[in-house]
Amino acid sequence: MAAAVAVTVISAGCSGGDSEPPRRTAVPISGVDTSGTSPGSLVSASTIPYLDGDVAAATSRAMRIVYRSTYAPDGHATEVSGFLLLPNGTPPAGGWPVLAFAHGTSGIQESCAPSLSGELGGAGKQLSGYLASGVAVVATDYQGLGMPGVHPYLDAATAGRNVIDSVRAARRASHDVGAVWVAYGPSQGGAAVWAANEESAAYAPDLNLLGTVSVVPPADISGLVDLAVDRRMSRDQAGAYVAVVDTVSRTHPDVVVDDYRRGAAKSQWGLLTSCDSASSGARTNALDHLDPADLAPANAAAAQRLRAVLQQMALPVTRAAAPMRVYYAGADTFIDPQWTAAAITRACGLGSRIETTFSPKAGHSGVNDYDATEWMAQRLGNPAQIPAGCSETTRP
Repeated sequence: MAAAVAVTVISAGCSGGDSEPPRRTAVPISGVDTSGTSPGSLVSASTIPYLDGDVAAATSRAMRIVYRSTYAPDGHATEVSGFLLLPNGTPPAGGWPVLAFAHGTSGIQESCAPSLSGELGGAGKQLSGYLASGVAVVATDYQGLGMPGVHPYLDAATAGRNVIDSVRAARRASHDVGAVWVAYGPSQGGAAVWAANEESAAYAPDLNLLGTVSVVPPADISGLVDLAVDRRMSRDQAGAYVAVVDTVSRTHPDVVVDDYRRGAAKSQWGLLTSCDSASSGARTNALDHLDPADLAPANAAAAQRLRAVLQQMALPVTRAAAPMRVYYAGADTFIDPQWTAAAITRACGLGSRIETTFSPKAGHSGVNDYDATEWMAQRLGNPAQIPAGCSETTRP
């Protein structure tokens, strides 16, 4: 895995890829195990009509998968999409080890799913590096992206289950996939794999998680509400806040969207929550010209309703089952580094084993995590060497 390339973080806000060749038709894949209805069971598998050249060269088989998962707040069953990439070569005894990739923010609409893009959400080069190192890569789109339904943006517990169940689904899609896995996630994905680590022991005892890497994870974003009240959000935070309010209002009836938007924010809401790449410039311009008062909660009661929901979504919840590596940044314009530091401190207090790297001058997409792939390789190669306790290093 040391051959894997440097991280590409998909920052909060909506992303758009480069233009692709004309799309061909996906073809259903036969011979996969679609038995059962439990979390992680496979609904369908199909070919990916177009793949980025780097990924296409590094994979022996690629498929888009639809599988069953669970919405964490009430436990109801869901169907989630994603993709599976198998490396070239012969799998080892027990099957390929798995790297579960949890993507950063790509948007909140159904069409924003990375599995619907030949560039796989812009992570093609990174994923091809992982494949070259001899792991199978499975990536969830998250609930509500790529499939009908509401995407519960930054609900880490639900995203964590989507990550875990993607590994289960990968094993149903190919007998060459093993039960040993690690996970990597930037930004939104960083919180997703953190949650997956905390949930794995109770939710998925059938799998063997050896470690997770979280890069600039939004572990606890409840502080966004105070920034909205005080009219102090950065442009980047405003974009994330809009996405949070939109999705929370659709999953929590007591959070009424019009209590958190007015003026230009209300009139431009559809643009601000889209992920159409052709509109990216207009979206940025709309964020630049928002009056901070247009996103302030209508009153203290509205602020508390939203704050309570975000606090319920926050990490940590319990002790993580496997070692964690967390990278965060001091000049992050999305996530206040104090929020991340406080979450890490709470997680260590619960007994989680965390190695932290802090980059005081880096921004959200500029964290140097060059040793993340080596760290994951060490977990896969020698799981007996488990770091004890918590430690932090500072990196320029």
